[in-house]
Amino acid sequence: AGLGLGLWRLEKEELRSAILNAIKLGYRHFDAAAHYKTEIDVGNAIAEAIQSG
Repeated sequence: AGLGLGLWRLEKEELRSAILNAIKLGYRHFDAAAHYKTEIDVGNAIAEAIQSG
């Protein structure tokens, strides 16, 4: 079992902040279904988290 973060209906900056904070808290699953059309923003936020360490 695991716990993930849903990313539906989040604005771009809200999504970025949610992902960055979730990664700091240990989340590793992000629900970015193609239907949400958030793949690019999710990828950018994850890349930012990786770059910042």
